[in-house]
Amino acid sequence: MLIKSVQCRALNNHSIIAILFAGFGTQLIDVLFYMNFARLG
Repeated sequence: MLIKSVQCRALNNHSIIAILFAGFGTQLIDVLFYMNFARLG
């Protein structure tokens, strides 16, 4: 029971980290496109 609880908690933590990295990647691409648009008009 204890091992399953630890594994479930670890899976939840990894899911949150994966979502944060995906959001960071999306924001990085968005900022790059915005900077390019601002530079070129």
